Amino acid sequence: MWAVILVACSGSPQTLPPPSSTPSQAATAQASARPLASAALGCTASFAESFRSVQSLVERADVVARGRVTADEPTVLYAVDASGRQPRGARVTTLAVEEVFKGAPAKELKILADACPAIGPGPHEWLVFGSLADPRYGPDAAGPHYVSIGGPQGQIRLAAGRVAGPYYGVQSVARALDDLPLAVIGSELRAAVNADASPAARAIFEREGWSVVRTWSLTELTLPGSAGFAAPLQPLCGEATVEHCAALSARVGLDLRAGAGRDVRVLRYVLEYPTPVGGGPYPPTGVAVAMGGHVVGAWVLSAVTRDVYAVSDRANVPVDR
Repeated sequence: MWAVILVACSGSPQTLPPPSSTPSQAATAQASARPLASAALGCTASFAESFRSVQSLVERADVVARGRVTADEPTVLYAVDASGRQPRGARVTTLAVEEVFKGAPAKELKILADACPAIGPGPHEWLVFGSLADPRYGPDAAGPHYVSIGGPQGQIRLAAGRVAGPYYGVQSVARALDDLPLAVIGSELRAAVNADASPAARAIFEREGWSVVRTWSLTELTLPGSAGFAAPLQPLCGEATVEHCAALSARVGLDLRAGAGRDVRVLRYVLEYPTPVGGGPYPPTGVAVAMGGHVVGAWVLSAVTRDVYAVSDRANVPVDR
């Protein structure tokens, strides 16, 4: 599922505290001891996803690339509801790709933006963490097009080979990397790609006959300790207990209990068919729990019953299409 949030953005600087969570120990050691090189900008958007680490941005993205802006032009996107497609203005920025860290090699990327865009023309480079845009929402021009993950969260500016602002307040990862050289960032990115658990997560669903349409979202959270598995955890298992989801995971050879009390990343996938425009019926959701570079849990949530099922129980999962 993909949607663009249309809101107003403020360009007036404001003083913000350093982010409470940084991408890695390497970045923390170099970024936490000094002030930001430039102030942060206000952004009134409320993005559905918030990222605290390079690892989560990489894992969520379909493509991670470095490039320079060669064109920045107006375009038209569509808000879709029961009455049809309603056009609205947006922008498409074209990057000449200089390095690809994740995704298929490409000479250029086209990035869509209409909410607090950070990316723009100039002599500097950009690191972009992109998700493939749903063409049903525009633009009408030939793609593929991408939307940066979490709006400006997935856009990191490089000036003279270093991460540079000004930043929006929502860019906690970029702010943690402020003024670090490209060589350090490149090492961070390559390590994150090597630890990317999303290919393994997709393979778990595909092995059991599921069609993985697209990545829906990524959430970072801390699993409860073993004693807490007896209670539900809404962002993870819905109304079911964590213990129940651990039992479902065990049916496909995974050990969710290995993550008890640990920080994990919860990946959600759209399964079987794309989310209908303008409202349901909604497809099933595949849920995978990653810790480090490994998947420790996986199950399927039915949009029909709101119950959770084992990935291997595909024949019994209600699908209302």
